[in-house]
Amino acid sequence: MYRYLIKFTSFAVLLSLFSVVAPAQVTKPSEFNFAVYGDNRSGYSTESAEVHKKIIQKLKALQPQLIINTGDLVYRGEESEDWDAFFKESGDLFKKIKFYPAIGNHDVSKDNIFRQHFPFNEEGVNYYNFQHQGAQFIILDSTIAIGPGSLQYQYLIDKLQSSSQQKPLFIVLHHPPFNRGRHGSDLDLQQHLAPIFAEYGVDIVFAGHDHNYQRFKPIRGVHYIVSGGGGGPLYGIMNNEALASAARKYHYVTIRVKDAEISVQTLDLADNIIDHFKVQGDVAPKAEALATALPTEPAVAYKLWFKFWGRFF
Repeated sequence: MYRYLIKFTSFAVLLSLFSVVAPAQVTKPSEFNFAVYGDNRSGYSTESAEVHKKIIQKLKALQPQLIINTGDLVYRGEESEDWDAFFKESGDLFKKIKFYPAIGNHDVSKDNIFRQHFPFNEEGVNYYNFQHQGAQFIILDSTIAIGPGSLQYQYLIDKLQSSSQQKPLFIVLHHPPFNRGRHGSDLDLQQHLAPIFAEYGVDIVFAGHDHNYQRFKPIRGVHYIVSGGGGGPLYGIMNNEALASAARKYHYVTIRVKDAEISVQTLDLADNIIDHFKVQGDVAPKAEALATALPTEPAVAYKLWFKFWGRFF
């Protein structure tokens, strides 16, 4: 609130009538980079461990400021030996670089071991948010209720409302609202969260669960990425016109933010570029984009067939 003080020779009058409200300014971040990977499933097999170690070495060389994991850090959330394997494979990397994981279905345990390692939310839940140089990150727990009426849904709405002037805006959760892999789309998340993400101008939604890489063409202005190639056995991908890029490969994703421009590049273990694209993180989606229909889901019979056979190709 600005107030103008008009001075006269013998008195001063504060003219509140001319008070001016400064226009809201979108906070633009300075330059930074981060990386995303997921579904390494430590404790699953020797092969998964070797893949995870290779990705960890790639990230050590990259030296991002943040590392995001899309969930399924371990194969058996109840087994301490699997958690030990995860930290052994990652070495001291997460002591040097900030690490923010989403909980996956394989990470769930009766004693909530995930939270013992990652107590980011003081309320005792596994969803949380953080800010980094003006960018906003919201990490959700898709293993519990997240639809309207749930505490987590209200948490999400509150954070999105309070982040309206913070861009870029990223969402991370394990189960993908849109998915052309063997698990298929999570239709509840698609129904309840996709409209919210579009309404509040989310830039990118990162998910895992399916062991492959998928990037959808923008859906109502939002980019959806499945990054689940961190070590678990790879799954096939249904051909679909909604996809902009897809690969049945182990991989990791690198993101660079500079002046609200988001540059995304996905690499395999041989440093081949699988995908790359850019997003202008301070531009709101156009009204016509928000009004477009969601991508058509594959036929149920095809999805059932693919759920079994998709692991083989």
